[in-house]
Amino acid sequence: MTWMMRHKKSWKPSRGDKMAHETATLVKATIISLGMMGVLGQPALAKHAKMPQKPAPAQSEPSVGNPTGTPAVPAVPDNSSAEQNSEMTARILNDAIELCQFLADNRREVVDALEAGGWSSEIDYNSGNAPFYKELSANLTYDGVGNAEIWGFIEDYPGYQMGYCSLTIPSPEGIFDLSPIDGIEGLVGELILEGEQSYGAWRNKDENGEASTKFIHAYQNLDTFLYQVSLIRKLDH
Repeated sequence: MTWMMRHKKSWKPSRGDKMAHETATLVKATIISLGMMGVLGQPALAKHAKMPQKPAPAQSEPSVGNPTGTPAVPAVPDNSSAEQNSEMTARILNDAIELCQFLADNRREVVDALEAGGWSSEIDYNSGNAPFYKELSANLTYDGVGNAEIWGFIEDYPGYQMGYCSLTIPSPEGIFDLSPIDGIEGLVGELILEGEQSYGAWRNKDENGEASTKFIHAYQNLDTFLYQVSLIRKLDH
């Protein structure tokens, strides 16, 4: 402090200095006034205030398998698999009607038809009451539906012969339409439908006072498809 006091000089402002000071003071006051009041009586900060922003367009929720968020194009139902399954179940029913007719009627054609169809079959001539009894079994896998088994027998009685055959598929994949059985000529019967389950029973019509000799059961419930036929034939000898 001693050194500062020693070198301090007295100073008086000139007229020019006073005018410059007054001008600076006036400019400063004007700036403050503009900052407080703004231009044209509005707050100056209002000129720089942000306008309310419009909300951004909502983006659609990306769907599973559609990460872009764009509207998903509806999938075109693929009916080819259902149609193929329907065709296969119709074929199986036709096979059951034909093969079981051959077997229950004790016709040689059943062996040839099973071989042509790719079935693995076995005929047993030595089961039970062998001279008057024989049975046949066969297996085949139908693609898309399941494993099928044919089983049947022929029994001989004095003056009569009885034949039986069944085609069974446990837990089949697909729905069987049993209505074609109604169209078999010469049959009468009843078909009951309960949702995806169906039950039917038929017999041949009485003709010329003769008793019925052909009996058919067919059904599909929750766990099985079955077609079976029983025939009674009067022998000529």
